[in-house]
Amino acid sequence: MAKGIFIGACDKSIHLIALATFLTRLGRKVLLVDATITQRLAYYTGLQQTRHISILNWNGIDVMGDTVNWADMEQGMERQGGDLGFYDDVIIDTDRSTFGNAKQWQAADIRFMTHTLERYALYRNIEWLQTVQLHDNGEPLEFISLQLRSVDPDAEAAFIAELYHSGFSHRWVREPIAIAEGEQDWIAQMEHEHEGRFEAASYMRSTKRAWRALTECFTGELPDKVWKRCLRTEKKGRNRYAAM
Repeated sequence: MAKGIFIGACDKSIHLIALATFLTRLGRKVLLVDATITQRLAYYTGLQQTRHISILNWNGIDVMGDTVNWADMEQGMERQGGDLGFYDDVIIDTDRSTFGNAKQWQAADIRFMTHTLERYALYRNIEWLQTVQLHDNGEPLEFISLQLRSVDPDAEAAFIAELYHSGFSHRWVREPIAIAEGEQDWIAQMEHEHEGRFEAASYMRSTKRAWRALTECFTGELPDKVWKRCLRTEKKGRNRYAAM
């Protein structure tokens, strides 16, 4: 099982839905966990409107919401009679520094620090780093930088690295993944969100290239033929029901 944690106080929901969709199309069983204050993933998928269901299957992806911390995630799974080990990939979206302890942050296979250039998003990340490092006596964590609403990726990466420098004792492990989130992407996201679906074909080519890089962080390098299959939507329409 691969556990990927996306940290950051910015909206990354559509990118995590894309990632989970591609992994599902590769035949993997995916759990998407919304452990944010805003619960955008839960609203996008309709989970927030179905209070009697704690885990919803949305277009082949299991979605869990209203999760405060790691123990809450595990207990929620146990209440459903399930186990995290049932999944090939567990993708966690969080903006809470208290989501996990040092050991649990270390247990994640892949960690993404997600940012826009908004002061709110950047300084919330700095607060997260300060809180985590206050209680962390272990080895430095490794992060992949995910830059959203990106215009000049290299300049933004340099600015972020400098801003985080005094509070960042961890390691970046590869070049940043940058996503522009242009007008075409916004139009597609709004259409799909209200229709309860996701179709990669509607998004910008640059966004799909970034999604491929994101997906390959979990899968390793994918042949072009396999990636094209990931982008293809087999059927239209919404598909929601209680998971497990």
